[in-house]
Amino acid sequence: MIIYRGWGGMGIVLPVLGAGIMLAIASSLKLSDAMFLKLALVGGVLGAVGAWFLGRWLNQKRPFVKLEEWKAERRVELCSLVDQGQFQIAPGAPAPATKEEGYAQVEELLEREARDLLPRMLNQHSLYGVPLHMVGLGIGVLTLGGFIASFFVS
Repeated sequence: MIIYRGWGGMGIVLPVLGAGIMLAIASSLKLSDAMFLKLALVGGVLGAVGAWFLGRWLNQKRPFVKLEEWKAERRVELCSLVDQGQFQIAPGAPAPATKEEGYAQVEELLEREARDLLPRMLNQHSLYGVPLHMVGLGIGVLTLGGFIASFFVS
């Protein structure tokens, strides 16, 4: 059973770490028990916000950057094959008649490969199959609800 994948465990670690830091601050300030709870919940919310931003970067933004880097490397590799006269867009397909036709086929092949590769690159960091940024959002909503409720409970 896969519990977490990649950095998915940070969805729990960051809110707990945020709450722990705020509890340490509250302890050093010798605050009341009610303030202890409120500060711990604020730390949990801040940690969950951090998990959300980390998850968005790892799962949604970074894959596009990595895909563009991969495409640049692959383009150089395929264009060198076109320059050598060894490029075929598919096995058994005729070789391009000109270099311009070969370069056009390289771009077509790159777009097809990128379209197939991108879904496998997204949401690689998860906890129980839930993407890290969504875990951060869920924990943030729960701890924010607890923070609001702490004002109504005596």
